[in-house]
Amino acid sequence: MLGCGCTKAGHSSRYAAHSSVATPRIQLDPAGLREQVMDVVRRLLNELGSPRAGSAIRGEAHLDRDLGLGSLERVELVVRLSAEFGRELPDQLVAAADTVDDLVATVLQRRGEEPT
Repeated sequence: MLGCGCTKAGHSSRYAAHSSVATPRIQLDPAGLREQVMDVVRRLLNELGSPRAGSAIRGEAHLDRDLGLGSLERVELVVRLSAEFGRELPDQLVAAADTVDDLVATVLQRRGEEPT
């Protein structure tokens, strides 16, 4: 059995189903990217059980003050954004991000780099 749960014989016929999970959605136009970043933030807040998830997410929302994301939640957010866009985001740039729009700018800075 392989790590994905498939047997070796069944793996090649089911590989297409696995590849869609492993391939990040990369959409780097600014408007679409902003929506994707907000979607990642929204999903994290929903998983954390935050009642602010729906109404407080906007570009100028402060990650800590408005959305209640502490340092551990921000680390998780970085991991999710890196996976979503297939680009590693530098810790120092993300640590300096105060707002959702700052996160968008950080991802846009990575736009010309090869996906990780």
